[in-house]
Amino acid sequence: MTIIPKPTGFMQELYKFKDKEIPEFDPRTGDHYWHIIANWKVDPLVWLKGDSHLDSENLLTITAPCCYYCERFYTPLLAKRRCKGGATSE
Repeated sequence: MTIIPKPTGFMQELYKFKDKEIPEFDPRTGDHYWHIIANWKVDPLVWLKGDSHLDSENLLTITAPCCYYCERFYTPLLAKRRCKGGATSE
């Protein structure tokens, strides 16, 4: 685990993504890659020991599903449309 100091605090790099985990955007298919981000309250000293406690008692927020490529939140209409692959101002 690498701890990288930042002006606003610390960022912990717990693992690295493998290239095959998040596929490159394919404009031929236009498929969205939906993801959800969740945040938990953690004690860094406990976390560094290996006890994560990522349970419902410590869960703070869950974001709505969002496309990794176009960075737009899920709607039934958007799910039917092709992904454009980049953040747009539509």
